[in-house]
Amino acid sequence: MSNVPGATALPSPASRIHGCLLGGALGDSLGYAIEFDSISAIRGRFGAAGLQGFEALDGGTHFSDDTQMTLLSLIHI
Repeated sequence: MSNVPGATALPSPASRIHGCLLGGALGDSLGYAIEFDSISAIRGRFGAAGLQGFEALDGGTHFSDDTQMTLLSLIHI
């Protein structure tokens, strides 16, 4: 921990790994919602900027086998 005012401690390696996995799963979940759509279909559904966040989705979304394989790979390392 630093004595500099306003400085924060670096996240632990475990926290960094958890953040990486969470970010990957969230990105996978957003991509899952439009994975096989064409650019024109995505723009037609979400506007010119495309899908910008979870709030634009009707209902929920899911993560794919990509996230499952990432977690299984981590378990077996």
